[in-house]
Amino acid sequence: MYKIKFWLAVTFSFLSVMIAQAQILTTSNASSFTIRSGTTFSAGGLTLIPADHFTIKEGNSITRDTVVAHPASKAIVDRAYLFTKAIADYKGEVHFNYHDSELNGLDESGLELHVHDGVNWKPHTVLKHNHQQNIHSTALSGISILKLTLVDRKSLINKREALPIHLLTNPVFTDQLNLLVEKECDVVLINSMGQVLEQKTLSRGWHTLDIANYPKGIYYIRDARGVYSAVPIVLQ
Repeated sequence: MYKIKFWLAVTFSFLSVMIAQAQILTTSNASSFTIRSGTTFSAGGLTLIPADHFTIKEGNSITRDTVVAHPASKAIVDRAYLFTKAIADYKGEVHFNYHDSELNGLDESGLELHVHDGVNWKPHTVLKHNHQQNIHSTALSGISILKLTLVDRKSLINKREALPIHLLTNPVFTDQLNLLVEKECDVVLINSMGQVLEQKTLSRGWHTLDIANYPKGIYYIRDARGVYSAVPIVLQ
């Protein structure tokens, strides 16, 4: 049975939570659903714990499905959550529950949450993963959410095309990182812990990034949509 935990303030004229059906929450055109900061909403295996008061506005719904359109169709689990309308500026935790039968032989240790913001799919770093209870937890900050699913990151590393970016030098011994971009792409710079340090849209051509404030170590330039493989960078 799916449960809804209400330690929260709710404003609504109509709210239905579907137990047996794929649709797990619906707000009517005259209703809204507010979750207070730090409280827990859970339905159909999806749990939201917002850091700020968060409202799912009228005329929206959450549906759990086994199929979702994703560039890495062979590396995703058989579970996705779809909103009718993208919810904007969500900040807080997302807990994604799944069954072993939905893994399709994927490596649990490589799972990461991918969120479609209404334009592109973007990967997000895992906060914690409970293998015994099959719960994948991620912290999001100011993210729009239209769709969510889990993707096997390790499987993607072996299958992705190379990111269309070339480094002038690697290792890098200066305070500037010089890049040649063959094709416009949205990229993130992450450290060895998977923390996102910068996110940029790079047009085709030469670019220089200021890295003076970053300590020596290993970093990665990664495609924000998760389509291409990451490029490692060594700062000396």
